[in-house]
Amino acid sequence: MADAQDSAAQPERVTELQGKVVKAPYPTDEGYVLVEILAEDGVAVRGICCEAGYGSDVGPEGSVKHTNLAMRTVSDLNRSDALMPLVQEAHRMRKAAGKSNALYDLSRRGTVIEPPVRSRSLKVESHGVLYDVHLHELGSVLEWVDNWEITTEDGRHDACTAGICWVLEHPEKAAALGVDVDLYRLYYE
Repeated sequence: MADAQDSAAQPERVTELQGKVVKAPYPTDEGYVLVEILAEDGVAVRGICCEAGYGSDVGPEGSVKHTNLAMRTVSDLNRSDALMPLVQEAHRMRKAAGKSNALYDLSRRGTVIEPPVRSRSLKVESHGVLYDVHLHELGSVLEWVDNWEITTEDGRHDACTAGICWVLEHPEKAAALGVDVDLYRLYYE
């Protein structure tokens, strides 16, 4: 009886799904790097990497555990900096194919309220919300607001594109802040 009570009181352990890379990371002309993974339960999943982060495609058989496997695999591969050169190649392929960046539509953007001066952060108003937008030196942008409940997907998108456009329109100022303007041009133009 005591054993049953003890086991009921302990939290259930969640084991991580394991898998193996069956096709090495490769660039696509959509601007993404894909990694083909076979989970230990036989489900095929794909890890996705781009300038903005990681994603996954687990198909209809996939679960949260499969998503976690794909994300973990891409994260592990990216720790060695092996994926970013492939992301850059994917964007060269995208541009050669005449395709736009699939994540950001630069024709839609928020309004820069306060441009960056000594840091790579700027204030942007988008859809009635004031965002802090951080320009990462290696080509990505990150938006921040204290109350996420008042934001929308369009607002977040337009805040990020305002930051991207600021870099593209002020390359000398952006470079002086340590931003790799050439990467922004590669990723977003």
